[in-house]
Amino acid sequence: MKSKKIFVPFFFILLGSYFHVTAQTLKLNNGITFSSFSNSKKFDVLEQKIKSYSVNIGLDYWNRKQFYISSEVGYIKIGGYEKNPNLSEELSEIEETWDFIHFNSTLRLKLFSNVDHHLFIGAGPKMDLLVSDASFKSEVYSSYYEMEKFSFGAKTEIGLVRDLERIRLGLNASYLLDIGKKVNSGPVNLKNEIYQIMFSIGYTLGN
Repeated sequence: MKSKKIFVPFFFILLGSYFHVTAQTLKLNNGITFSSFSNSKKFDVLEQKIKSYSVNIGLDYWNRKQFYISSEVGYIKIGGYEKNPNLSEELSEIEETWDFIHFNSTLRLKLFSNVDHHLFIGAGPKMDLLVSDASFKSEVYSSYYEMEKFSFGAKTEIGLVRDLERIRLGLNASYLLDIGKKVNSGPVNLKNEIYQIMFSIGYTLGN
């Protein structure tokens, strides 16, 4: 219930922003996601990165001289990979993946800003909502671990934006980290570490 209470206002920040501000930029982002798991116990659990495709839609708004806000919602596939030579051949290589609806909002500070382009750094909260089966498929982990339905964390990013009249092109690299555990795993606090490289194209609405 607590997760739902946090989710509702976060989601409406994204949807409601369009009706309260002008000069918003509606955008489509897509790119590559690299994800793996880490934990406080230093156990080797799916610690090697996997690569997947991600896509989301977003809105840049509350544009000011030195900053603006960017909110996004979309699809992300995350997981991890490991190879353990101590196990039997059929269990020695394990790859696990899950599908999520991903939400984030970041405050972007403009650096080296000009009329038609700017470099930015950004940071803000993120949330992931599981839309696939929560279980682990591998026999090694299926009895011990289960993915959480909701997870929260933070996003940091750096990128470059180019405005061509009403068309906005962007390229950014981001790092997403869970706060709290991503996996229901008892004493082992598994968290997901995600790196993304995304290209965006948008259209500026309003004045």
